[in-house]
Amino acid sequence: MNAHRPAQASPSTAAEPCSCPSEPWFCFTACHQASLDGARVAAGHGRVGMLREPGDINRLVTRLYTAGRLSPRHLRILVRYGSMTLPPNPSQPERQQDRHGWDQAIARLENPLAGERNLA
Repeated sequence: MNAHRPAQASPSTAAEPCSCPSEPWFCFTACHQASLDGARVAAGHGRVGMLREPGDINRLVTRLYTAGRLSPRHLRILVRYGSMTLPPNPSQPERQQDRHGWDQAIARLENPLAGERNLA
């Protein structure tokens, strides 16, 4: 048995459709942060299964940004709240504009992801 070989994913980590449109973004930001922290990301070796790999989400965001469907403001909001793993709270007056931008950005991510059968 090789000590450096990652464990195979167990059936409990099988990927399930996301319960909400924000979930793939939160998964992506967690994977991205883990990668920045030195983790090596490999398909099928995590504790939680994902239908989309982090690179898929990254390519989608890049494509939407390049096409003008996501603005720099959308990206700032996605990164900020993605790193906190919660959407902006609309009940806080100072977060209402962020929530509007968040909802726009997630809606623009949701359609392509739903088309790829990532959402339930």
